[in-house]
Amino acid sequence: TASLAPMLGLLGTVQGMIMAFAGLATGGAAQTGLLALSISQALWTTAAGLCVAIPAITSFTVFRNLANRLTLRMQAITMDLIKDLRNVEVVAE
Repeated sequence: TASLAPMLGLLGTVQGMIMAFAGLATGGAAQTGLLALSISQALWTTAAGLCVAIPAITSFTVFRNLANRLTLRMQAITMDLIKDLRNVEVVAE
């Protein structure tokens, strides 16, 4: 979803720009307010996509780094355990 959100926002922006320029072509320069409104709506979709993507990507990065640190710590503990087990003497009963 994090990488999909900006794409959906961009799709909305492109759609809004198409509508804005289509309105400009049919209405001429007299409808500059409509053009500005269409561009504004187009930019809001991009902003919404970024508002979803930025926290999602940030959260993913934080959790991935925590998981990587945990994995490295587990590997270090496992290696220490293997070293200790190699030094254990087996006592026959």
